[in-house]
Amino acid sequence: MTISIDPSGRTLLAGSVRLPVVETESEDWPFDGGRMRTRRAVIACENGWLISVVWGSGTYSGNGPTLLRPAEDTFTEEPETVEVGVLVPGGGLLRGDVMGWVAAPGLAAIAEVVGGLPSSTDQIDLDALALLLNVEAKRVR
Repeated sequence: MTISIDPSGRTLLAGSVRLPVVETESEDWPFDGGRMRTRRAVIACENGWLISVVWGSGTYSGNGPTLLRPAEDTFTEEPETVEVGVLVPGGGLLRGDVMGWVAAPGLAAIAEVVGGLPSSTDQIDLDALALLLNVEAKRVR
């Protein structure tokens, strides 16, 4: 299963699961000996939480060239794994960290958990939530 942004830029497909996108970003830049490329989509949950999905060069995903291996241009618009960050309502990145090499089932599971959270973090143990999301991120089917 792959992950991709639909042509309209309004939906991220995680396998067969459709997730609403509020922002996309696409960067392509050449450097000596290669080309760096990244893609980003931000999924908005109705509760105010955001999920950032990134892939390509220099990310914790399974595709894209790096400065150390520019000839290994394995970039694809439909990667099998991506880097995922969860943004807390009114705050920053959950625990200041991202989850790497997340497959489509893991991304769909993360979106389901995050979408079901309350809009306030007052009653949430953020450390326990981060641990749960890291477990969900490892789903492969």
